[in-house]
Amino acid sequence: MRDLDSGGLFVPESPRLGGFGHRLDGDLVNIDTLKFYECLIVLDRCQVLTELREVDRRVTVVEIGAGWGGLGYQFKTLFPNTTYVIVDLPPTLLFSIVYLKAVFPDSTAAIYGETSPEAWFTGPDAPDFVFVPAFAARDLQVPPPDLAVNVASFQEMTTEQVATHVNMLADAGCARVYSLNRDRSRHNTELSTVTELLATRYRVEAVDVLPESYNMLDAKVEKKKDPTVNAYRHTLARLL
Repeated sequence: MRDLDSGGLFVPESPRLGGFGHRLDGDLVNIDTLKFYECLIVLDRCQVLTELREVDRRVTVVEIGAGWGGLGYQFKTLFPNTTYVIVDLPPTLLFSIVYLKAVFPDSTAAIYGETSPEAWFTGPDAPDFVFVPAFAARDLQVPPPDLAVNVASFQEMTTEQVATHVNMLADAGCARVYSLNRDRSRHNTELSTVTELLATRYRVEAVDVLPESYNMLDAKVEKKKDPTVNAYRHTLARLL
């Protein structure tokens, strides 16, 4: 992966809150570190990071389904002049709020319900992080996001849920959506495919990086025959 990285994008895990992993060349690394590193390499390969560096204002990034906040940590480390908006299930937001405030103790944050959505971006200083429960995603009153990200959660949703997110982002003028997902999870019968739904509002491009998905690098893992449900796909979608 380092051979694919021309931009110095590697961010090791923080030791805060008992960061875990293996020590590689003195850096703390786990499988999520590598997954998010690969995501950043894809964004760099597609010139997205170059485009964001050229923006002469604060960047707005929306991540749908951020989990514990690992990708947000890596992105905010590399691009500190970013307002990072996380949309997630309320119980999961507890993890990302605690983690990101711990690793960025001087950061500012807005949490849905504490202030009105209209106030998030109307002051002189936009917050570093904005945390929004999924049920309130339509209340997002943000400038047109420069980038939206989803890693391995669209594949778990229903067709209606993914379509709602895609339409919300497109209607908000979000220029780019990056997805790392299976087209649908193996047991998800309520989803058409992630690619089809992105293509309703975006021009979709598949990006190949590694010969295997990040979760299949162990040669002992059984390879399933149905690529639709097994293979993770890096996809960059640009607004039509």
